[in-house]
Amino acid sequence: MRRSPASFDLFCLQSFRGLNCQRPGATAENYMPSEFIEHQGQRILLMNFSRIRDPVLLLREIELARGVVASQPRRKELLTVVDLKGLQFNDQILKAFRELDVQDEPYERAAAVCGLSAIGRIAFRAHKLLTGGRMVAFESREAALDWLVQQKL
Repeated sequence: MRRSPASFDLFCLQSFRGLNCQRPGATAENYMPSEFIEHQGQRILLMNFSRIRDPVLLLREIELARGVVASQPRRKELLTVVDLKGLQFNDQILKAFRELDVQDEPYERAAAVCGLSAIGRIAFRAHKLLTGGRMVAFESREAALDWLVQQKL
């Protein structure tokens, strides 16, 4: 079956990358796991890891997110929201997120996480206890974005 560029879905994109993952509604044209968005006039880095099922792909996307942050000035100005909806965690993924959190700290004014499952919330609380936790968890992306734009320098 031949697909037009408009219907080129994420499964095909990941298959060409040698990975297997689906994100509902994603296309090759709109798939950006880490991108800057605007919310209430504020520039926010959205790290959208939601529903990535393949741990290899997730680790790769976390590494790409590290690069996005590292390309920014180290001025503690960055507002970041991390969407983890539908993720399944293992030790390697938790370690990668801990490393991302540590690396991002010099760049971020504030960081929020959303979409955590019940098990994800437990892991998040444990992480906060161990690290002193600067990230704040929210039920929805909208609530996280609203909170972020209220954070002052």
